[in-house]
Amino acid sequence: MNSMKKHLSLYLLCCVLSLGGEPCMAANVYFNESPQGWHWNNLKTPVKKTRIKRSKQTATPSSHDPLTVLHHVKQALQRAKARAVLVPTVQNVSRYLRMQQWVVNQSTRFTQVWKETLLKHPSLDYGITHPTESQARQGYLAVKRHVKQRLVARLAKTHGLFFFYRGNNLLDREFAKTVIAFASAHGFSMIGVPMDHHALPFVPNNHINTNQAQALGVSALPAVFLVAPRLHQVMPVAYGYHSQNELLTAMFNAATHFRQEGS
Repeated sequence: MNSMKKHLSLYLLCCVLSLGGEPCMAANVYFNESPQGWHWNNLKTPVKKTRIKRSKQTATPSSHDPLTVLHHVKQALQRAKARAVLVPTVQNVSRYLRMQQWVVNQSTRFTQVWKETLLKHPSLDYGITHPTESQARQGYLAVKRHVKQRLVARLAKTHGLFFFYRGNNLLDREFAKTVIAFASAHGFSMIGVPMDHHALPFVPNNHINTNQAQALGVSALPAVFLVAPRLHQVMPVAYGYHSQNELLTAMFNAATHFRQEGS
């Protein structure tokens, strides 16, 4: 490990030295400075001395700090790329490619150690509880869906649905069919509230809005609310168009106050 650190330090030192300013850059600095000479009386003022003292008091990050080292590596790589693009010589391009290759090798090594770590510490592997492989994923989603359905079935015994919509709106009319199918599948009673007084005949139990929307704080349409009058509970479930699966997840999240994973 010490040997590796020495090689890395030498490599970064070589990069810094190799990326130093050229004579033309030094000349530009000189001609951009204020005129020098005895007749301009360029003496250091107390203000400059104060600034120097302050800069000495400012704490500088340790050169061994990994964030500092990584920052310097990124800067060196970007500087080498910029130099290669602006001055595309074989020397400049090869210097950039060598640095880039070093970064790629480090990333590859990190990936391999990541895999090794998960093998030695399986409790850190998110994929065990959240599989991504196709067949395992299907089984995982089926279990999650079953959990949601059980909760929603319990809610249907004590809660009903308020569906706020606009009868003249095409999106609202299509979503109404989804909400009706969802309510029927899970055993919810449902009340439709046409906000534009154009009740859809296929929506059950239409009621003209008499400040229900204002009382519940409906802020967009269409909207689905979960309501339990006896328990004095009102929960917004979804705004806008959703599929039945999305409604199931949205209701699960609302009922659990987003404390359980509903995705």
